[in-house]
Amino acid sequence: MVGLLALVACTAPEIVDTTQTTSVPSSTTTTTSGLPGPGGCASPGEFREGGTPTFVGNAQSDAGIIGLIEWVDLGTGCEEFRISFQSTEGAPATTAPLVTVELIDQLAVLRLRMDTPGSVVVDQVVGTAHVDHLYVVSSLSERTFIDFHLAGPVRVRVSAHQSPAQVVVELLPGVIPVNARPIIGERLVVTRPLEGSMSGSPVTVSGYARGFDDGVLVIATAGTATLLEQTVPTASPAAGWAEFRATISAPLGPILIFVGEDPPGPGPLSGVVIPMTVR
Repeated sequence: MVGLLALVACTAPEIVDTTQTTSVPSSTTTTTSGLPGPGGCASPGEFREGGTPTFVGNAQSDAGIIGLIEWVDLGTGCEEFRISFQSTEGAPATTAPLVTVELIDQLAVLRLRMDTPGSVVVDQVVGTAHVDHLYVVSSLSERTFIDFHLAGPVRVRVSAHQSPAQVVVELLPGVIPVNARPIIGERLVVTRPLEGSMSGSPVTVSGYARGFDDGVLVIATAGTATLLEQTVPTASPAAGWAEFRATISAPLGPILIFVGEDPPGPGPLSGVVIPMTVR
């Protein structure tokens, strides 16, 4: 169960359920289709579902800022998202940046990593048939990625366009079930580890947070033993969503991982608790 953690000195922690995640059967199958899609996605080109990351765009680009993300339902299951770029001076960019496209394994997330250091878009509630929400995140590598939180399995095609610079994401219904959703708290998204997952040691804890100026607090426990209590910095604490990452050396068996913050003043810790097993 994912929830808020309230720690009181000399007492056991109380966990209050505040978030929900959805799990479906896992699959490791990878499929691709060279056939054109229906409706608005009918132009020639391959749609992918899973597999290795792909690349579009140009490493020599004048795109410095993500300026706009807009989308439209083109019918027959096809949704199109257009990402527009500006130069660092604020003018429309002419050349799309290099973009890495990845459907994250076992997670209902489509991630686009791009060589742009900034964005005027922070996040957007989408609410279409294929996408629930999207987040624009400052990465630890001083670049940017966009996470599309998917409503279900999709097939994806991404293309880069010039003058003006745009990256176009086309989505069609997929067939491979996704295993889990990211864990979402207040101003916090955790992408690893998954709730109830099994992993070897060390365990990677990763995600992104907004407004955590003093960093993200990570606490790992196994029974009554504290394995880690550490505040990890975020990529860009001043604005927007910022990536964080921590590693935990843990013994075999079940553990609990708290991710969140210790707010000023009296009161409980605020965040999410993730149960998992180290094997």
